[in-house]
Amino acid sequence: MRGLRVEEIVERIVDKLMPLLDRSNRMMLRNLKALQDHRRPTMTSVNIGQAGHVNVAAVQTNQVGGAAEGARPEAADA
Repeated sequence: MRGLRVEEIVERIVDKLMPLLDRSNRMMLRNLKALQDHRRPTMTSVNIGQAGHVNVAAVQTNQVGGAAEGARPEAADA
């Protein structure tokens, strides 16, 4: 009688728990791949056909005639 109980337990493991283990394994692999892709740096490409002036930074630091472009010349106002 004891031998039949062990066989039932083994059948239950094969029928119910192995598919759950397989599913959790696939989920883990998918999540690890997503983490790996998230850590990989993305390459940014910029293509500008024709542009007279392009600002990329938050602060403009172009120098024209000794003063930064966009700055108000104080001497010209006086």
